[in-house]
Amino acid sequence: MGLFQKTTKTIVCMFSIMTIFACTNEAQDLGREDEVSDTSKLEHMELAATNLNADRSAHTATLLTDGRVLVVGGSTDARAEILDQNGTNPQFSGALATNRLNQAAVLLQNGSVWVVGGQPQGGGDYLASTELFDPTTGIFSAGPSLSTARKVPTLNLLHNGKVLICGGQSDFSTYLDTCELYDPTAETITLVPGTMQHARAGHTTVLLQDGDVLICGGLEAQNTPVASCDTYNVETNTFTAVQPMNEARASHTATILMYAWESPYHRVLVVGGRSSSMALASSEIYDPETNTWSEGGSLFQARYLHSASLLPDKCIAITGGYSGSAALDSTEIYCPELLLPCLQILPLEDVSCLWGLGICPGINFGDTAPNTPVTRTLSLSNCGDMPLNISSMSWGPASPNNIERPFQEVNPFPNLILQRGETYEIDITFLPVTENALYTSSILFYSNAEKYLWDDEYTPDGSPASWSVEGSCTAAK
Repeated sequence: MGLFQKTTKTIVCMFSIMTIFACTNEAQDLGREDEVSDTSKLEHMELAATNLNADRSAHTATLLTDGRVLVVGGSTDARAEILDQNGTNPQFSGALATNRLNQAAVLLQNGSVWVVGGQPQGGGDYLASTELFDPTTGIFSAGPSLSTARKVPTLNLLHNGKVLICGGQSDFSTYLDTCELYDPTAETITLVPGTMQHARAGHTTVLLQDGDVLICGGLEAQNTPVASCDTYNVETNTFTAVQPMNEARASHTATILMYAWESPYHRVLVVGGRSSSMALASSEIYDPETNTWSEGGSLFQARYLHSASLLPDKCIAITGGYSGSAALDSTEIYCPELLLPCLQILPLEDVSCLWGLGICPGINFGDTAPNTPVTRTLSLSNCGDMPLNISSMSWGPASPNNIERPFQEVNPFPNLILQRGETYEIDITFLPVTENALYTSSILFYSNAEKYLWDDEYTPDGSPASWSVEGSCTAAK
């Protein structure tokens, strides 16, 4: 479990849009014992505050492919504004055909921005209309209309280029349990069959690594938050109920937890929000692989309607929001525990191991006859928290030189991938060239695992070697 830490650094660049725009950090050596990175070591880029040309609230800010930021809606002025790559020098751009606020916006794969729903500036019925912004021309054009008007829906760009639109409100008292699918190529919007478990507004949606979308929490009616979660499967175009959160919450954030090493597997951090009676300081972590929730630590300050931004060091900045009726100007940093793959090599029969992760320095054959093939089995287990990729194995130098090379792999494993807790057994056949051969050469397994040290005690008298753990895999931070 990671922890939250307060920061006195200025990491929010204010453009009257309440988003973190740019942060950098110095390189850090996060040791295995470090559960939280030291925020005093973070060096953030502090930019001068820049005022937009128009006052805005309940607007959207979208990062364009060239690094500029498009700010849309939330103002009596229908024109959008664009900030440069440094978050400065805002310039008016094209105007919305329908001036709006509480809309949603997403960057499409072709570089344009799709603006969806909301409510008219100045009041009126909620909107089903959408508009497309072309950054090359600075002009808005009409997009296809939703099947249902939606205020504050969520949008997710899927791996196939389509966009999932979920939940929101169709009027002041009607909360939606439906989703729609926008195909930018065909310029069509279709209603997704079926419904979510609950109607939702103020919920979160996160694109998972497998392409599914995790939908959690929100309000199903005024002041009635829910804990339920669904996943949307893009292949089947269907919803599936998954494990609910431990607490009902709305107006929270949900962020993919990234780790310092490359992995196709990530977890989801849900932070804060509000219950039916108060702001929440709790957080939870969802594991898509096991469909379980675990405690994620507590904020120093309960908050909702805040922002969560992934920083370059993989930590997450939780910024602003409200606690009760008071707006917050504070920021808290959440750093996830460092989850690692781990390779455990266990000897079967009378094999003597281990010394160093991925190394079996000696296989004790006991009494053997020269030129008589002997097969021994090693068990390779993933004792860590992440998938383990074992790419290859090789010999080290023989000492003493009493085992003939090459050996035979009975069940070789090119690019073997072990999921958490999985075990793979490999049989290796050797040809001793002397009697009472004591040890083989070292056997090296190459993988993405972190190095864990093992005791190198072993006896040269033919008895099985003894070994002990120096650093527990399961306790690795």
